[in-house]
Amino acid sequence: MMRNPEQTIITTTYPDKDSAKHTAKLLVERNLAACVQILPIESLYSWQGQICDENEVKLLIKSRSELFDEIAEVIKENHTYEVPEIVQIPITGGSAAYLGWIGECTGERNNVVEHHKQAVRRKSRITGISIASVMSIPILVCFIVNLATAHALDWFFIVLTALMTFASLTVIPLVFGKEKLLWALGSFTASLTLLLATCAIYSGGDWFFVAIISVIFGLSLIFAPFVIGKTKVAPKLLPKLRHKGLLAMTIDTVLLYAVVVVSMNYAQSGGVGEALLSTTTGAVFPWVLFLVIRYLKTSAFTRAGICTIFGGVYSLFMNDIIPLIINVDANANTSLTQVFNANFSDWSSNANVNANIAALILLSSCAVGIALIVVGLLRKEKAKCRICS
Repeated sequence: MMRNPEQTIITTTYPDKDSAKHTAKLLVERNLAACVQILPIESLYSWQGQICDENEVKLLIKSRSELFDEIAEVIKENHTYEVPEIVQIPITGGSAAYLGWIGECTGERNNVVEHHKQAVRRKSRITGISIASVMSIPILVCFIVNLATAHALDWFFIVLTALMTFASLTVIPLVFGKEKLLWALGSFTASLTLLLATCAIYSGGDWFFVAIISVIFGLSLIFAPFVIGKTKVAPKLLPKLRHKGLLAMTIDTVLLYAVVVVSMNYAQSGGVGEALLSTTTGAVFPWVLFLVIRYLKTSAFTRAGICTIFGGVYSLFMNDIIPLIINVDANANTSLTQVFNANFSDWSSNANVNANIAALILLSSCAVGIALIVVGLLRKEKAKCRICS
């Protein structure tokens, strides 16, 4: 007998044998596992307020502890469950020959991959340093020319910060091996901020804050979920990363309000209050969808139905709300009036066409939404009946 904490068993479940066998084959072919056992099981579990009784297929994956993250990634990429089971069970003891065989099957591949990664990182660093060296030539030339012609340094800083922005997307990812995207994104944001500030100072403009807050807002929309998922600075703010979507939505919303306020102040046109109210009206739609999808404890069909109904009602009455906020005389023929005046047999005038389209939007969204909710309720009742039987 042998005691060795390196070997481990990782378990997961699949809804059918074909998908389970596909993942098992991938793990063995990639030398992530020495052996994967496929077992039919019956599972009784709670999901979204329902008690479920399902036939599943269980995988017992024999591997090494240090390969857990890679195995978990393969499972997630080839799984249909929203929250798949991925559990690691350390092997505290066993046959020395068997545990050695697990190490041999998975160790050789790991060593080869690690050596290859190190070689690639070395080449990347050399390439990055070479690019940085080449970029230093125009910086030096511009430095000399600016001093020689203007006897001062002015436009040189524009060239410098522009090349820094370029380097953040080319050199930084090559030089940094770990978390290269975070480093590239951070350096790009910082260098772009310096570039905009330098251009604003050189041109004597007062547009810097409008430009930079808009850029940060755009970057946040795309990269905030990724950055929050990768950060390890404030784990208390993100218990088990359960609320990272909520944090990303909050950051984007705050930045959106900042863009509105800064832009209105720059334009000096007044109406900041009306602009914020209009922005709030527009932000209601994504926030309601997010909260329903992320936090409402019910089936996916029911959530989809609620979102569909809300989307139809929201899109219908949006044009009536904005004029009220900005103090514009609203047309007496509101969306609600149009719906009640709909006549699908009369498409002769623009007013009739608008009324019929408004009614079709409301009716179709409500019909689809109610159908999805009914399907969700029927599936819930079916699950309850299965348990009772």
